[in-house]
Amino acid sequence: MDLIFTNIGLETIVFRELSHASSFSTDGCLSNINCIPGCAKSVLCKEILEMPGGLGDNRPLHCMTGDLIGGRYWQKVADKRKEEPFRITLANKNAPNEEIEDICRTTKAAAAPVIPDSEGTDTNPFSLEALAVFMFRVLQRGHLDEALWNAGYVLLKFYNLYEGKVPFEVAAKEVVEQLKAVAKGDTKTPDTAKRRFGNIIFAAVTLSQADILGLVRKVAENDTDVNNFLNGIKLEDNLMNVHVTLAHKRAHGVAAVASYSVYLNQKVPVSFNAFFYNDKMAALGAHLGMVNGEAIVSENDFPHCTLWTVGGVTPKEANTLPQLVSEGKAKRVLIDSPITISGVVNFY
Repeated sequence: MDLIFTNIGLETIVFRELSHASSFSTDGCLSNINCIPGCAKSVLCKEILEMPGGLGDNRPLHCMTGDLIGGRYWQKVADKRKEEPFRITLANKNAPNEEIEDICRTTKAAAAPVIPDSEGTDTNPFSLEALAVFMFRVLQRGHLDEALWNAGYVLLKFYNLYEGKVPFEVAAKEVVEQLKAVAKGDTKTPDTAKRRFGNIIFAAVTLSQADILGLVRKVAENDTDVNNFLNGIKLEDNLMNVHVTLAHKRAHGVAAVASYSVYLNQKVPVSFNAFFYNDKMAALGAHLGMVNGEAIVSENDFPHCTLWTVGGVTPKEANTLPQLVSEGKAKRVLIDSPITISGVVNFY
């Protein structure tokens, strides 16, 4: 079983999508160090190779760098794998996701993306500031200098290739520790052959509007003020797409969002214990249950399902409701017997 690591950056890594969930503890591994030019992939490979103890086992570890090997790179990697099937290979090579998926299928490899834990943009895990640093590094090399009319465009194409500043020594150690876990088969890995990830902004537990409306009406039956409020805002006509946010790219980082991929499409029980509202918004306080014995925990301090906001108020403002209650600017109605409904983990 080969192992491929993709989309590596300078910060902590996340295992977002793997082609296979088998154990990697006895076979050779192919780790693809794959990202945008100028982001220090080669330096990271060097750090990994020089760290004492390698990945914590006796398998030999080496690196194959695309710039040094030249044409038919992946064929040469495959040939090396046949010669030494138990060797762990760091494949220092930029390649589109589709090419990574192909090499996984043809060599029975597993792909583990490595994502920078930073805000990034809507189409790339790296920020524009980071892009500027990478461009500077590439131009310094002399491979893409002012003599090449489209030097900047070449790098920009890499920047858009993948849709979706800790100290370097610390980052390298974090990478190695997580590579060890995958190489030993200790990391839980999902099967993502059925889905390609696009521009993911946040992870959430999606809920049924019918279930939520039924739940809220039960609360209203026991509280006249809530009933009057719901009738006033005509909730049935204005109910939002209901979900409980687990992590948002802007607030928590790409790595936090991607970490929920192991639960993708899994059903999650969600208990609701309180109804919060004022004249600008309404939400249900939520408690997330477990999936396969593992507790699902939201990155939000106030896990909730936003039901409604008045024009000009964004759904994320519902995060402030507990504070507004403490300030007397919102109301909280406790649900004596918390009501549980089932939702599904999704990416948006």
